[in-house]
Amino acid sequence: MSIIKKNSHTVKADNTMKIKNTRTTILAALAAILLLIFPAGKLLPQFLYEENNEPGKEEPVEKPVSQYPPYMAYNIKAVPVQNIPNAIMITWEMDPEYIDDFIVARSAQVIDTREKAMGAQTVKVVSSKDKGVVIDPNMVQGVYFYAVIANKIITREKIELMENVNFTSVPVVISPPQEKTVREEVTGIQARLLGNTLAHISWKPIQEKGFTYTVYRSTAILDSADRLKKAEKIAIVPDSSQYLDQGLLREGTYYYAVTFAYLKGDENLILKAGENYTTEGLYAGGEKSKTPDYFKILSIRAVARKDNVIISWDYSGLKGNRFFRLYRTERNITKTAEITEDDVIDDVDITLGSFIDRNLKSGIYYYGLAPYEDSVYKDFEVVSGINIMSNPLAVAGVKKAEPEKEISLVPIVPDKSGETGAIEKDQTESGTLDEILRRTFFAGEYKYAIKELQRVIKTTDNDMDRAKARLFIGRSYIELHQYEEAVKYLVLKDVEKYFRREAFFWRDFAFLQIK
Repeated sequence: MSIIKKNSHTVKADNTMKIKNTRTTILAALAAILLLIFPAGKLLPQFLYEENNEPGKEEPVEKPVSQYPPYMAYNIKAVPVQNIPNAIMITWEMDPEYIDDFIVARSAQVIDTREKAMGAQTVKVVSSKDKGVVIDPNMVQGVYFYAVIANKIITREKIELMENVNFTSVPVVISPPQEKTVREEVTGIQARLLGNTLAHISWKPIQEKGFTYTVYRSTAILDSADRLKKAEKIAIVPDSSQYLDQGLLREGTYYYAVTFAYLKGDENLILKAGENYTTEGLYAGGEKSKTPDYFKILSIRAVARKDNVIISWDYSGLKGNRFFRLYRTERNITKTAEITEDDVIDDVDITLGSFIDRNLKSGIYYYGLAPYEDSVYKDFEVVSGINIMSNPLAVAGVKKAEPEKEISLVPIVPDKSGETGAIEKDQTESGTLDEILRRTFFAGEYKYAIKELQRVIKTTDNDMDRAKARLFIGRSYIELHQYEEAVKYLVLKDVEKYFRREAFFWRDFAFLQIK
């Protein structure tokens, strides 16, 4: 009897143990399945958490960290838009906590230097609060490169540009010609020395668009394929007829050759003397030459905004007469004897770098710069694309041409802070004005800033404070994308008097945004 009871209790105990083991097995299996569905134990049912876990406590979500400075756009891409002909989509990423506008720039060459960035065409200005995507529509046949740069950074003396980070190095090609047998060739090559380290190479290009030209340089004549392979490949330029070589750093005699290729094809390496390679060497003094260069124009360009035109240029040299004649003409000038007194707009100091030609009537214009004839410049030549624009500029003017005097611009030279806009650090006694700027403009309250700064203008007796208030009213309108209103304040005489560099820079920037 006792054995039977004992066995009965044993069976019950065994059954209880089996149930517990089964339950444990089921829970373990369920936990394994849930772990596969919810990695790292996130969002698991509460009964599967450890007892010491605080109920309802979630792990912090890590924000993506960029390896680049917060003001730098990154991961830029430019691709043709599918199903939309002649349109290009530019995308990039930005630090979500960085507040600024980003300028999307376009050029026919890689935008890898500050100078190229300043000379590039603005496609659009995008707020960092918006998505990093822009469509560039209605593009004509050609090749295009892009860059995305923060508005506050564009004024710095050195802009950080990183390949395939904030500028593209691979061109987007629009409507390349279909491959076919081409009988034309590069002809008429010429090389001119512009200074101790500068040479201008020009040639007659293929008539059709859609070609790239490779420029070679060597200290030996490039009359064979073997010598061409050993030569230095100094540039690949799309749809062009010239190149400015700024790399003659060593004293010596140099030779050049130019080949061509389809944008998506093989390079044509056929060489013809005097046609696509030079037969006479070009002697250069190099950067160690003790004789400084005379002032020379390296390039000139112009942008039209309604009836105003902004002309800018690059130059080299340290001696000679720095005042050149800036002229405007409806015909293509080929030599200085063709320039008349009526063509000359003004005598400009070429070291200033730019000029605004105002109140023009509608027309098609070329702009050029020429020195005054003297013993130094007796051999001066008019060179298309160097000291005169290679293509005319269309101006939709509304008034008769009345170019103003003494309105040439200074180069954009940043303050020590690194930005032209860092005026809040000046040593003038602005008192409450600085406090107003800190709690309005620099806090992003631009409409409130305009209201407060207008009150300052009416009440202050300090001329510099009044000018500073007007400058920041203009900048506030720029931030609000009201560019015409901004110009009204940035052209005021007292703003130019006290804050010349900032006034000129932001005035030009506003002009470029007016459509």
